[in-house]
Amino acid sequence: MLFGAASVDAQGAVCLVGDLWPDGWAGTAAQLLPELARAARSVKGRQHTRVYALDLCAVYRALRAAGVQLGADQLTPGPHGVGKIYAGPRAQLCACAPLLPAAVLDEIPPDDAGALYQAICEAQRALASCGAELRGSLTAAAVDLVVGQAPRWGWPEPQGGPISAAAYEAIHGGLCEIWHDAEALALSDAADLPVDWIGTPERLPEGWTLRDEDRVSAYAAEACGDLPSVHGPAYADADAPGGALVLADIDLDGWQGVALPVRVDAGGQTVHIAATAGRWRGWFTSDVIRYSRARGAAVDVLQAYGWKHAAPYLAPGMRQLAAAKAQHARGSTARAVLSACLQRVVGGLARRDPAELIVDAAQLDQMDSAQLAAAGYVAKLGTLDGWALVRRAAAPDVPRGTCPVWTAFIVSRAWVSLCERIEAVRAVGGLPLYADTDGLLWAAPPGASLPTGDALGEWSARGLPHWCWVERRKIYARGVGRKITAAASAGIPRADLVWYLDGGGAPVRVQTLREQLARGASTAERVPVWTQRTERQQRRTAIRPQWKARPRR
Repeated sequence: MLFGAASVDAQGAVCLVGDLWPDGWAGTAAQLLPELARAARSVKGRQHTRVYALDLCAVYRALRAAGVQLGADQLTPGPHGVGKIYAGPRAQLCACAPLLPAAVLDEIPPDDAGALYQAICEAQRALASCGAELRGSLTAAAVDLVVGQAPRWGWPEPQGGPISAAAYEAIHGGLCEIWHDAEALALSDAADLPVDWIGTPERLPEGWTLRDEDRVSAYAAEACGDLPSVHGPAYADADAPGGALVLADIDLDGWQGVALPVRVDAGGQTVHIAATAGRWRGWFTSDVIRYSRARGAAVDVLQAYGWKHAAPYLAPGMRQLAAAKAQHARGSTARAVLSACLQRVVGGLARRDPAELIVDAAQLDQMDSAQLAAAGYVAKLGTLDGWALVRRAAAPDVPRGTCPVWTAFIVSRAWVSLCERIEAVRAVGGLPLYADTDGLLWAAPPGASLPTGDALGEWSARGLPHWCWVERRKIYARGVGRKITAAASAGIPRADLVWYLDGGGAPVRVQTLREQLARGASTAERVPVWTQRTERQQRRTAIRPQWKARPRR
């Protein structure tokens, strides 16, 4: 595999840097695809060339503006817009998300192809240090490494079936929640607190501190434990010694736990929520069932697929990745890449074939109902530039090399571990503020402490922020003095969010390809992320006032 990086400016000028362009190449958008095809043909053998762009949608728009005609067979959708543009049999323009983690991409200037290529080279070296090969996807490289070191195993339903369906339904989203609903929260003696734009904050009692904790490679730690044997069929035992997938009604009347992972179908989409009340039916792993029973929930088991045996199948490969990660400095590209590998193995083991496909709009319009059914097309999401994005019926097959039941157990155990940490915080009198699957921010009273460490699966201290801000459960941010150290919000790119918090206007983002097609749009648009703003936000000007240092007491 040969790699390269591309950037495009507002005038449509393109720059290429990579294995085939050691001295760089500059040209117009109209020359880009022919240059890629030419370079790929010059390579002996059958090596493929993949050129990555930080914003592939911008490259697509530049190609269209230059009059380049792209067919449906040259485009592949991705989770954030255009996923791939094919320049020839062995040459592709690709989006960066499958190759590099967001922590690395956020630090690369959008017009610096050289910096992007350097990050790709760092990723190659990081994976090579633990015996893996980068072939265009961090997920594929990491899964190949981990599975290659595991004992032989086989999914009992390679053609799909009820166990496969139950396994996919038991995979839920991470536990991301703001636990303290307040406009602002800060330490009583936080220096340089930005009160000019967060308003009068709620103060913590004297002597309290903020603790920012991270669980070291949470998914990898859970993946190192015993996982159900999948060599043979399961049997109906919700309390099977090797673990079980359980269809159950869980009544949270009398609930004393933190939250229950629940899947809800809303508008054709599956939404994952953290439930603390009500009665819920769904597929859960036996770990969640045990946690629910121990916290006072009434569990009525309807069906189960259990395994008699379990073993640490993934432990050798996961520990090798974790050891390689520990050898690199914090904040380095190599460490971020290996950290992403540890997480992506879990998702890779549950991979499903994409449900969207780009086809020629004119051909689609000529197909009758029988032809559409034969092709497996179940919905037309929209059209753009002469091609259509269609949704296909979900394939019953389980992709080769995947094992969705393991992913269900790994994510469920990470969820339970976080809930137990939140319970421990409350037990010492602390106040949970914000949590995700592998992180927790909490306010600690004087003298409160919990065990921490740097080993795989332990909770480690990320830092001691001075203040934390919450905006109507939509935005959470924390910082030290005037510096924002972390921020999170659904649907807003990290760079836009930090810009907003640093004094910029309301955050905006480019609509995804799927959203544009659903609306029938023909050009990319920038749209506000939020449709509703609070009264306090509406009173703000587009640019926030400068932060002022608060006098020390």
